[in-house]
Amino acid sequence: MTDDRYQNQPWYIRLWRRRFYLTIPYYAVKIWLTTSWDEMPFKHCWGLAVGDAQLMMEWYYTDDEVRSYLDDRRKK
Repeated sequence: MTDDRYQNQPWYIRLWRRRFYLTIPYYAVKIWLTTSWDEMPFKHCWGLAVGDAQLMMEWYYTDDEVRSYLDDRRKK
């Protein structure tokens, strides 16, 4: 099984996958307009659009990476 994570790819593949960041403003506005403006502020819509772009880029962290990050934060 190959590891297709964004973090493990060469620079040119990472650059190509960053094209999904271009869709963030469009999707953020689309989410904001299709929901009630009182229910969800625009910054939450932006965060959802960023998360969706990172999901399409296959940018995610393993459990070990998250645990080590949290342990480092806890030690500080």
